[in-house]
Amino acid sequence: MSELHCDPGFRQLLAQHFSIALLEQHPGTVYGLWPDFALAYMNPAWFRFARDNQGEPVISTDWTRGRHITDALPEVLHPFYVELYLRGLENSSDQPLLHDYECSSAQEYRCFNMSLHNLGFGAGLLVINRDQQVGRHWRTPHPAQSELYRDSAGHYCQCTHCRCYRNRQQNRSNHWDWIPDWISHPPSPIDYGLCPGCFAYYYNPDNR
Repeated sequence: MSELHCDPGFRQLLAQHFSIALLEQHPGTVYGLWPDFALAYMNPAWFRFARDNQGEPVISTDWTRGRHITDALPEVLHPFYVELYLRGLENSSDQPLLHDYECSSAQEYRCFNMSLHNLGFGAGLLVINRDQQVGRHWRTPHPAQSELYRDSAGHYCQCTHCRCYRNRQQNRSNHWDWIPDWISHPPSPIDYGLCPGCFAYYYNPDNR
């Protein structure tokens, strides 16, 4: 493990709670945060996931330690994750906080589980991501027809959670469609939102 991928001070903090060797071998992305949400640790799977999902070379060049993880969040998700990380840092239970989220590819439906571990009195936070469900998409695929999804300003709106696109037809004003072609090759420009289903199930404050 190089200092590029783990702050020496965070390594000492981490070693009090976890086996660093096991975290380095973990198949899921694992990252550590200082209390100000600056990246302090990224395991090898962090970079593998980026490489396999068109995230490189940006991840290796722009998302090294010291960068604030909240800078990567779409505006619509920013308040939720800030609140989640803060609750993780304040969590005094022996059990970590848990959050499920979707990160599907054009080929696969992928649901992940995130666990947030307080590294002692808010000193830092370790976030471990695990596969929850991976398999064939259950959504009906739709063709990429720009005229159905582009608004009057020429923008497209994608749900930042499930990656479906908002259908702009008048009689389907709050209908969102799964468009595999636009997962691999997104149209431009894109605005990010949350479809009603994802908001209600994953991000509604009343469910916490």
